[in-house]
Amino acid sequence: MKRIYFYLKNYRLKTIMAPVFKCLEAVFELLVPMAVAKMIDLGIGRGDTSYILKMGAVLLILAFIGIVCSLTAQWFAASSASIAATGLRNDLLKHILSLDYSEIDKYGTDRFLTSMTLDVNQVQNGINMFLRLFMRSPFVVFGAAIMAFQIDKKMSLIFFVTILILTIIVFGILLGTVPLYKKVQLWQDRIIGLSKEQITGSRVIRAFNREKKCCEEFAEDNRRLTAMQIFVSKISAVMNPVTALVLNAAIIVLIWRGAIFIDFGTLSKGNLVALINYMGQILVELVKFANLIILISKAVASDRRIEEIFSYTNNTDESHLNSSKENVKKIKENSLIKLENVDFYYPEAKEPALSNINLEINKEEHIGIIGGTGSGKSTLAKLIAGLYMPSSGYISYNDNLKENYEKPVTMVPQKAVMFEGSVRENIVMGKAVSEELIEFSLKVSQSKEFVESFDDSLMHHIEQGGRNLSGGQKQRLGIARGLCMNSPVLVLDDPASALDFATERKLREELTSFAEEKELTLIVISQRAAMVKNMDKIIVMNDGMIEAIGSHDKLIHENELYREIFLSQQKEMEVAP
Repeated sequence: MKRIYFYLKNYRLKTIMAPVFKCLEAVFELLVPMAVAKMIDLGIGRGDTSYILKMGAVLLILAFIGIVCSLTAQWFAASSASIAATGLRNDLLKHILSLDYSEIDKYGTDRFLTSMTLDVNQVQNGINMFLRLFMRSPFVVFGAAIMAFQIDKKMSLIFFVTILILTIIVFGILLGTVPLYKKVQLWQDRIIGLSKEQITGSRVIRAFNREKKCCEEFAEDNRRLTAMQIFVSKISAVMNPVTALVLNAAIIVLIWRGAIFIDFGTLSKGNLVALINYMGQILVELVKFANLIILISKAVASDRRIEEIFSYTNNTDESHLNSSKENVKKIKENSLIKLENVDFYYPEAKEPALSNINLEINKEEHIGIIGGTGSGKSTLAKLIAGLYMPSSGYISYNDNLKENYEKPVTMVPQKAVMFEGSVRENIVMGKAVSEELIEFSLKVSQSKEFVESFDDSLMHHIEQGGRNLSGGQKQRLGIARGLCMNSPVLVLDDPASALDFATERKLREELTSFAEEKELTLIVISQRAAMVKNMDKIIVMNDGMIEAIGSHDKLIHENELYREIFLSQQKEMEVAP
């Protein structure tokens, strides 16, 4: 909860005024039974109509002031809770976006989405209710007991015994239900994750005729969640009838003892009614306080889950980012990026995805990375781009990259993600980009023709996920986005996988010209030999290791794997040389 205090410390007045006004509301509420007692004893008992009207006006005033205090307190509480939730969401998203890919892979997007939505909402509701009730409920309970003591010391003993019994019942039930509510939250996480997975993959599910099976799996998990919720609700439901039974028993004792005291003339009828009203107030506030504790327990559990995400750190270990001083000096003089003895394991994996990677990338060099499926091509590219950190070994960057560029390495993934907005917004991603660079990027990425075919061109609206674009269009716009970032090192992961051979040929030619003109270091990952054939250096990946490095002419004679890939695609390359 320290983080919550951090968000609220600059809004202390709002945070403090919420419980203060709630206590003021409670003060006026505690005065109501006394006003009713006087109305009965001095007004109704004596038949004094004017006094009845006078006390009726007092009751209306008390009610009005109480409502004003209540609304004011709720405004302060809701405002403080919203401020805390806003800050929490902003910092949580910022932290999640700062994590490297391995952390995101390890914990999954479902976990982050649940915390960003349900957990933050739970914390917000907890703060809101805490500020409103944590002082009011105890204040009313003990205030009612004190007021009863002022009316009649002997009758007040009934209050203290009743409060003790009710407290034992309420907190006994709470101790049994709070752990169960935490289990319910875990099952809710599972349902949310399953729902997201099945809705996102609905087309695949229908394509393979698995609707019935998926519905059955969801129904089973949903049944278990429902059964657990019903079980917890049944235990919680016991609270109201049991507390009502204790209260009614206390009221019977009050009336019985009160009638005896009235006969003796030591207690008035109005005061007996006041005692009964105070007993009712105590019950209501104890039930409210119990519900508050349940809500706070949920909020604390959600806060712990959020703090767990904040504890996830970017695996950027300086020992893996820089090697010895001699090597750092060498890299400043001769190259941009250097990988030394790099190994990489995916989370929970027993075998490495990459082993003993040694690679030096020079300024303005054009590099192709090729290999079979699962050979480690994309993983190597993500390490170069800094999206993953090595499990062992070192990655060194030229100091000039870090000092003079906001983003030294830009990587364009194979699957381009489009956001809801215009074509322009999806390309520039909030950066200040010149019109000339936008036009150039569209031309190089082979996007210019289809973008200009839209009636509103760059302002054409793209739906969430790019639903109104084809796979090839999304991929080309993704490349245009990467080109607009204006980074000195550009990494393209299989940029032509969704393109025909003719478009691929044009893209290849334009990319080479663009890289030469902008003096870029270009790294292209591809399964197509034609895409990397003319690169300065070709890296052949096999089973997570670099099998060979060289030019096309060298590899075609010396490396069997590269020769096999090239020859198997030769007929296709004749169509698109």
